[in-house]
Amino acid sequence: MTQTLVAIKILKRGTGTEHLISSEIELLKDLHHPHIVQLLQVIETKQKTYLVMEYAARGSLLKCVTMCGYLEEEEARILFRELTLAIKYIHSHNIAHRDIKAENILLDWEGHIKLSDFGLGKRFDSGEKVKGFCGTIEYCAPEFLDPGHWVVDRAEFSREHRWTAPYLSWTL
Repeated sequence: MTQTLVAIKILKRGTGTEHLISSEIELLKDLHHPHIVQLLQVIETKQKTYLVMEYAARGSLLKCVTMCGYLEEEEARILFRELTLAIKYIHSHNIAHRDIKAENILLDWEGHIKLSDFGLGKRFDSGEKVKGFCGTIEYCAPEFLDPGHWVVDRAEFSREHRWTAPYLSWTL
């Protein structure tokens, strides 16, 4: 037995969300980047699925900013750069996170970001479109507020992430 600290995400089975759980697991298994939380192990029982993940000691970016009031400009610049590297990486794997927000950006012991919570994430095949809104409305691009715009492709989610990242930088 090792002495490594981990985080365990506990997901209740049988709630109609099995497809989201399996999707998050499959996405995380494929993502290996210093600014994306790492999935270490999956444990499944009849009632629950346990995702054993890399531990982010400082908690969420939202918690950090709320407690501190603000971040120094240089620290905010570094975190923003790390976030853009994580987003660029997931896009290179044809993945849209679909819920990037301060609560889903964690900080490790050294204060580096770890993008987390890929429960709404989606891998896009070439030309594939997705119907319906998902994510957190406070962080979405204005055009996603129009229900007529809820059929989107990979390129549109890429634009959505380009909206979310600068919005988050304003939060910092």
